[in-house]
Amino acid sequence: MSKTEKVIHLREGVGADHDAPRLAVTLTIDELRALIVAVLHEHIADNDDGALMDVHEAAKFLRQSPTYVYRNWREMGGRKLGKNLRFTKAALRTWVAQKGA
Repeated sequence: MSKTEKVIHLREGVGADHDAPRLAVTLTIDELRALIVAVLHEHIADNDDGALMDVHEAAKFLRQSPTYVYRNWREMGGRKLGKNLRFTKAALRTWVAQKGA
């Protein structure tokens, strides 16, 4: 193994669960950096409740089709900006919570 390669042990789950499945992978330092950056960007994006999303982003967030979002945009708290629909994660989370109640 070269100086730029390290074995990283990944496991699913959080905490001291010693029975959790484990996976050993070999990553270069650059690959590890890219992975960390991608995870951080995803985490930041997931926590930005006020950012505006379009229909396709809202559909992906809800794990629904864009057609479903178009049909239900008013109930979901969507807003029209010109001819475009926009959603916030906060509004979508509220809608999901109300729908599940």
